[in-house]
Amino acid sequence: MSTIARATSGLVRQGSRTYATAATGSSVSVPLALHGIEGRYATALFTAAAKKNTLPQVEADLKKLQTLVTKEAKVRQFLENPILGKHARREGVDVITQGQQVNAVTKNFLQVLAENSRLAETPKIIQAYQSLMA
Repeated sequence: MSTIARATSGLVRQGSRTYATAATGSSVSVPLALHGIEGRYATALFTAAAKKNTLPQVEADLKKLQTLVTKEAKVRQFLENPILGKHARREGVDVITQGQQVNAVTKNFLQVLAENSRLAETPKIIQAYQSLMA
């Protein structure tokens, strides 16, 4: 490889990285800095909901889910079960959200929690999200 080719290849890589990171789109201002796993997930959910203009709908969905987790032992056991595989967790989320008018952002978020084995954190994430909405 010639000296010129080596020098320009580094510039092309550097330029493409800069270009990729600069194109962030519209940013969302989060009202409160939260920490920990629940804080990161709540902030991500808040940001996604804000970009889709569905903050109140997502909050209402989470309140319904919080009530369901409190009242239904089976739902709570499902969320806390570390043995379930990804497929079973995703199916469980589908069952929980089935028949309810759940916002797409909320459903996608619950699927992400299922994929990342974070369903047990759901009650803490709901509390963190509510603190962002307060």
